[in-house]
Amino acid sequence: MDPFYLECELVHPVKTFFEQQGYQVREEVQLGFYYADLVASNNDYTVAVELKLRNYKKAITQAKNYQLFVDFAYVALPLQRVYTVLRKQQHVFEKEGIGLLVVNEQTCAVKKVISAKESPRKFISWQWTQVDVLKQQG
Repeated sequence: MDPFYLECELVHPVKTFFEQQGYQVREEVQLGFYYADLVASNNDYTVAVELKLRNYKKAITQAKNYQLFVDFAYVALPLQRVYTVLRKQQHVFEKEGIGLLVVNEQTCAVKKVISAKESPRKFISWQWTQVDVLKQQG
């Protein structure tokens, strides 16, 4: 199994996964104090994804922050890391309503291992227009 060496190697497979489901996807979008690696949006829902090679505990913290702004939050990890995460933290993902995506190192296929629950924390609806306004101000 060829490992991923950089987080950016996870971007294309996960972005493609959401685009194939009819989402528009943007990279590095600020949501609160953090930048979500990917934000996907369709007519009904907005999804934030944090990509990590390691340090899944930090990813959980970031995903909880994203839940303030989006309908669903996910963490995406390489396949070789998922077994440890599931063994140690599956209950945390489920309790917090954070979904878990796995990216296969061989095929770059993405699979949903834990489905995210609709965010109980959401208090601000994030929209594409917010990104466009921020770009014009910057």
